[in-house]
Amino acid sequence: MKKALDIVIVTLSLSLGTAASDKNPADYSLTAHILGTSKQHTRGGTTSTFNSQTGAWSHGTYSGSTQRETELRIGNLVYAVNRVCKEIEVGKDYPAKTDKKKIHLLLPDGKTCDAFIESTHEAQ
Repeated sequence: MKKALDIVIVTLSLSLGTAASDKNPADYSLTAHILGTSKQHTRGGTTSTFNSQTGAWSHGTYSGSTQRETELRIGNLVYAVNRVCKEIEVGKDYPAKTDKKKIHLLLPDGKTCDAFIESTHEAQ
């Protein structure tokens, strides 16, 4: 029992150690320059569907959707990501790191802003 408890304690301390190191500024070796942010709202509308079994129409509505996007430059690549973090400012630089699917920005207050990469192209 004591051995199992020791293993749990060691596992928890290791996992807490990795969570704390996620926000280590040394891990964010890239610099992301925020080029712009946008928020686009598509308007909702009505839908009509015909039910061939009953011969009746049914009507409904939909509210539309909101798409948020941030464009940023890291080196000679421009990334479009699917999120706008409230804390970022256009024109400023932030420490960053990337993986295959996400960009992670380290904000001045120590929090991170993580977003999925939507597209990438070379800066001109």
